[in-house]
Amino acid sequence: ICTELERIDLNEFITNGQTGIYLIRADSDSMEHEIRDGDYMIVNRELAPNSGDAVVAYINGRFTVKDFKSRHNGLFLVPKNEKYQPQMVTAKDDFEIFGIVTGIVRKFK
Repeated sequence: ICTELERIDLNEFITNGQTGIYLIRADSDSMEHEIRDGDYMIVNRELAPNSGDAVVAYINGRFTVKDFKSRHNGLFLVPKNEKYQPQMVTAKDDFEIFGIVTGIVRKFK
């Protein structure tokens, strides 16, 4: 329920005055329910990933959005959608965490 109207600076709201913040459009259903195809993800390049964070990662020539999991047997990129399998990151992979997903912007219409 809205109790009052408030004007905000959308840029300030999204970036909190930080640099290294990107809006990236999702174009997959691998994180379905949390991040939908067409959503704009707010991605912070200045944060270090923690296990469980949703990340934009570059792996072997492709960008992907997955949950980052650090386990005793290695690093994994884990989708939310059960039709996709987790991917283990190995030393042979060309891998980089581009940034941490800190929010989304979604249009309804």
